[in-house]
Amino acid sequence: MSVFVLVHGAWHGGWCWQNIVKPLESAGHSVLTPDLPGCGLGSARSKGVTLDDYSDFLACVVEAQDEPTILVGHSLGGAVISQAAEYCGAGIELLVYLAAYVPRDGESASDLALSDAGSLLNKYLEVDWNEEVIRLDRAGSLECFYGQCSKVDQAESLERLLAQPLGPVTQPICLTSDLRNETPAIYIECLQDKAVSPNLQQQMQQRRKFRAIHSLDTDHSPFLSQPNQLADLLISAADRSNR
Repeated sequence: MSVFVLVHGAWHGGWCWQNIVKPLESAGHSVLTPDLPGCGLGSARSKGVTLDDYSDFLACVVEAQDEPTILVGHSLGGAVISQAAEYCGAGIELLVYLAAYVPRDGESASDLALSDAGSLLNKYLEVDWNEEVIRLDRAGSLECFYGQCSKVDQAESLERLLAQPLGPVTQPICLTSDLRNETPAIYIECLQDKAVSPNLQQQMQQRRKFRAIHSLDTDHSPFLSQPNQLADLLISAADRSNR
């Protein structure tokens, strides 16, 4: 059995994974859904948070496990798991990129986001340079993230979203190893995604070696809109890794 560490994307916290925790645990796996530094409802600090803070924190989570882990990175979480794999690759069984950014060495998530002509995010973003956060209004969050989610999940999610620390989005990633030949990875693309466009997702799939590419016909938040289908993909990936 595997230890899943589910890494949320921008504006979110560990709460977003709540609908897939039980299916993964029912299949015998352990599941962790940490809030990254500066994120989550109890966070006291967002100013000055960096991608290094995210990846250092995640590396500590991985190193604390008794078994190799499966890191699942959603959206911005793709950059986080890529950077964390630099620090603790031996403790990682599999990387899962879920509608996630796959930056090259020296590239930031914001570089990819700004190049994404098919994304609606740039239409709604507001950068607060004094507080060093990025804000996204309710209408933009609903359209970009939750188009196929239930009304209940939409309402609950909109109440939980917080301003996103700027540093982890703009800091370039530093990769010294060749990720194309390192930790095994899969990519799960979301075909109705309005935050990270399907076109960009497909381009990023060429950036490293992926064991498999899977597709979900859903919005940017399959953990809410298609939790059972997503859980099935993750369980199947874990089963293959454990053989």
